[in-house]
Amino acid sequence: MTFEEVTKPLSALARSPLRVSIFGSCVTRDAFTQDQSDLAVESYVARSALASVASDTPFAFDLGRLDPDGAIGSSFQRRMIEMDLAKSGIDYLISSQSKTDCYVIDLIDVRFSIVESAGTVATASLELKTSGALDRVDAPAQPWDTVSHFEGFKIGCENLISRLKETTIPILLNKVYWAHTASDGSRFSSAWIDKSNAQLEKRYDWINRQIPLPTIEYPPDLFVALVGHRWSKA
Repeated sequence: MTFEEVTKPLSALARSPLRVSIFGSCVTRDAFTQDQSDLAVESYVARSALASVASDTPFAFDLGRLDPDGAIGSSFQRRMIEMDLAKSGIDYLISSQSKTDCYVIDLIDVRFSIVESAGTVATASLELKTSGALDRVDAPAQPWDTVSHFEGFKIGCENLISRLKETTIPILLNKVYWAHTASDGSRFSSAWIDKSNAQLEKRYDWINRQIPLPTIEYPPDLFVALVGHRWSKA
């Protein structure tokens, strides 16, 4: 279904702009803010693999212990990592429910590996890896194509959706994929993109069978990475 078809029932709210809260990635955030005067992002949680929210127990290490020297300089990145470590992202989305017309979920950041320590789980985001913060966690990362990661995804997905449903606010799934091409015509590694999209499809299929949600879908040729995006081609 197109975005207009999925959100048509929300038109009765008669509020403009339509305010959305997102658990996902910049793919959805940008789509809902670029030249969209009738849409606004109320709250946004990113850099968190759904396997990381399978439990509400905070990670064994907080950001102060993982990054004592402040190597991660971006306040946005630090805020996202702190929410992932503290397992406060879902609470943050729920806290904005009075100003939210619908929740939107996308699965792009599910690609991140997860790490476990003392029975707790965290997302091995790019920022934690490149800063050296994960060197302080004596545990191997679990990539998203492992059985354990997928099992954690299923539990985390159920946790996220069940808690958001308690608000009675509509929840939409933004069914996005990795792009094979960029806006300048360059192409990415087909093998990596195909493998990543197969992992996304596996998860979309599971959601459709187990916790079906109204879903926004797109023609394949619309998936093009933007050259000049703040986080590189995205």
